[in-house]
Amino acid sequence: MVDEKRFYVGLKAFLKKGNQILILTSSDRAEIGLDFPGGKINQEETNLLEALKREVREETSLEVKVGTPFAVWTNDWSTSKYAKDEIFLVGYICDYVSGEVKLSSEHTDYRWIDKNTYQELNEGSNYYLAL
Repeated sequence: MVDEKRFYVGLKAFLKKGNQILILTSSDRAEIGLDFPGGKINQEETNLLEALKREVREETSLEVKVGTPFAVWTNDWSTSKYAKDEIFLVGYICDYVSGEVKLSSEHTDYRWIDKNTYQELNEGSNYYLAL
C-alpha cells in the first residue's frame, strides 16, 4: 500500500505598508528562512479571506485588508515537518490596516522590505521568487 500525501491549501499575505512588504523568518524553515504571514486553511473555514486575516493576526498581531490573489506556488517541504504533505500556496496582495508586529512562536524575525532592499534576501527559494 502506498502512503498518500495529504493535500492542503495555504494562503499567504504579501502585506503592503506604504511601499514596503513584510517578510518573516520562519522558525520551521530556518534552512530557507523566508516566509510570508499566512498558513493552511482550517477544515471548518469556508471564508478564505477571513482565514487569511486570522492567520496574519495569529502570526503578527496585525489587522489587514485582503485584496486580490496574484501568485500560486508550491515549495520543497522535504526537510520540514510537512514532508508528507502537499501544500499549494496562494499569495494575496494585502494592505496594512493597524497594529504593531508581534511575532508568534512560528517566526523568529521580520523585516519590511522595498524595491531597493528585496534583493538582499535572495536565498533561491520559491518564496523569494514570488517577490
